[in-house]
Amino acid sequence: TALLESIDSEVQSRGIRLVDAPPKLTEIRSAMQSASEQGPTAVVVDALDECRVTDLEELARDFDALGSPVMVFFSAKGAGSADPGISEGIRQLLEVPSCEAIWLDSLERKEVIGLLRDQGLTPTASAVVGRRLHAELEGLPGAIIDQIEALVEAGWLVRDAVEGLKPKERLERFRSEPLPLPRVVRNQIEHRL
Repeated sequence: TALLESIDSEVQSRGIRLVDAPPKLTEIRSAMQSASEQGPTAVVVDALDECRVTDLEELARDFDALGSPVMVFFSAKGAGSADPGISEGIRQLLEVPSCEAIWLDSLERKEVIGLLRDQGLTPTASAVVGRRLHAELEGLPGAIIDQIEALVEAGWLVRDAVEGLKPKERLERFRSEPLPLPRVVRNQIEHRL
């Protein structure tokens, strides 16, 4: 969401619509179809790996038949096309001739700490929070950003317009207490129930 907000005005100034689609085949197809009706469109899908394999197979066929100006950006968990954790549906999407994949490595612990410092946390707070987030989230950038937002929403961190993020509570809380669940995780749990 933060990424979308940051690039939305830039993309719109170039005459391209930006659409955020949940990882559901009908929603992605709808966004792609609107491109043929409303002009160039960039569709952003987070966590495409959550789609069913059969839906991804259909989506791969849709790309082959696509005649409208649309670009789809998606994120999915995995370390490369040879990663056994990647679903067969994602593999089929990667085989579409017009598909280009950019694989991002997990962040190292020092990079997570740097990310937190860039957001305004003090060196000490960045180290404490960064170690915990790196250990629990395996350095996955999207999951780390989601967790930072959950910490803000839960009041563990306070966002200051001038100084960035500040811990609201003592740092010991970040070492020992269960972290609040990010909105994305809460939505997944609610969807399963």
